[in-house]
Amino acid sequence: MRRVLLVGFVLMLVAAACSGSSDSGTSNETAQTSDTVGSVDAPKPDIPTELGLVAQFTCNQTAGATPESGARLIEAGVKKAAAAGFSGTELRDAMRVECPDTMEVFEPDAGITALFEG
Repeated sequence: MRRVLLVGFVLMLVAAACSGSSDSGTSNETAQTSDTVGSVDAPKPDIPTELGLVAQFTCNQTAGATPESGARLIEAGVKKAAAAGFSGTELRDAMRVECPDTMEVFEPDAGITALFEG
């Protein structure tokens, strides 16, 4: 039963990732012409699909959380990344791309930093 749920969840994440990738050309154009803010956003670096899915999921789970309440969610994300063959540092870097606002809350916390590096 767990495998069926896990496969279903992974398929949902893959479908979400695929549907979001169709706008990649448009997002680069928007980033280059975004003069209203006063800065030009750099295009997102290429993130392996599996790592990107784990980062997106972890970002969604931790959105609005404090470092204290998000620690176990990040620890679970690091474990998922490790199961997919990625390090905690790679997950942190992917999360910086996927949800920079959320990461701004977590990065100053030494306990959270240790989770990504441990």
